[in-house]
This record gives sequence, C-alpha cells and structure tokens, in this order.
Amino acid sequence: PEGYWEREAPRRAELRYPPASSLIRLVAPNEGTAAEVAAAAREALPPGDEVLGPDLDHGLLLKCAQLRGTLVALTPLRHAWDRAGRGVRIDVDPLL
Repeated sequence: PEGYWEREAPRRAELRYPPASSLIRLVAPNEGTAAEVAAAAREALPPGDEVLGPDLDHGLLLKCAQLRGTLVALTPLRHAWDRAGRGVRIDVDPLL
C-alpha cells in the first residue's frame, strides 16, 4: 500500500529489526539445550545486543548492535556446541 515503507522503516529502526539492524536465530534441539544456549549467549554477547527467548520451538532471536561483533562473540560458543554435539542451528538474518 501507498506509504507503507515510510511508516514501517522508522518502526523497524526503533525495534531494531532488519534492515535497520541484523538478527540471528539460534535453534536448539530441546528445551534444556535452549536454556543453556540462552544463558551462554547472554553472557558472551557484546553490549547493545539483545537475546529474546527461548520460544516454544527452542529458538532464540538475537538483535545485533553490530553483526560482526556478535558473530565474533558467538564463534567460541558455536565451536563448543559443535564439540558437545548440541545440534544448535544458527541462521543470520532469518526470514521470520
């Protein structure tokens, strides 16, 4: 509709949704792993990042202040999850 983006762009910027910022979705295989992933992410992520969740599908949404910094912070966690066989999926800028 006419004027949609003019209304939507400021709202997305305020809520820190794309394209104003980046999102990362982490999905764990079960509730326990999702809680562990959420705690580890909250501790490791840089200031300005926000962790939402986990949700009913064991997913978390990370709102990234700076995508590069968030990915750097997630790298050691991702390696640890892989070594432990946690099965955590990571999706950068997912289509929700």
